[in-house]
Amino acid sequence: MGLFTKIKNYITGGAAEVGIVFEENPTDGLSPLRVFVTAFANADCKASNVYLKWRARETYKKLVTTTSTDSDGNSTTSTHSETRYEDHYTAQVKVAEEVSIAKGKEERWLVTLDLPREAHPTYHGKEVFFKWEVFAGLSMPGNDPDSGWQEVVIRRKTNYQYKEQEANGRDQ
Repeated sequence: MGLFTKIKNYITGGAAEVGIVFEENPTDGLSPLRVFVTAFANADCKASNVYLKWRARETYKKLVTTTSTDSDGNSTTSTHSETRYEDHYTAQVKVAEEVSIAKGKEERWLVTLDLPREAHPTYHGKEVFFKWEVFAGLSMPGNDPDSGWQEVVIRRKTNYQYKEQEANGRDQ
């Protein structure tokens, strides 16, 4: 392998291709989630570890209004849409340590993830999204080869419990 190829792989993470496959997608989120991690080596690879991250992320759009006044006292108001993110759950697990993969070879690992009992189901609305994502990577010098964030759909029946109230507002 030439010097420039080594530099390119160091910068881009192109020494390996990492992928993930879910045994079940969608899933109910109550039973453990089984994830298969694969790594195909485009060049000889030595990774200190293989890792898997997962998160529950809410993405929403919010209208933001700003008003500014110039030196003459003229006010200008502008409104724009801003995308915001909030992570409700994050975790990481080490899948394997001290991994060597020869050029042209593929390695596979099976990871079982226990999602929290209170895990919210996946939701795709017009302006709001709540989704679970999984990310696998090889920890190597330079840019880590990785799978990118892959969505797993969690479907659960929502239990809408409420107490009926009398006309005077007290619980029955």
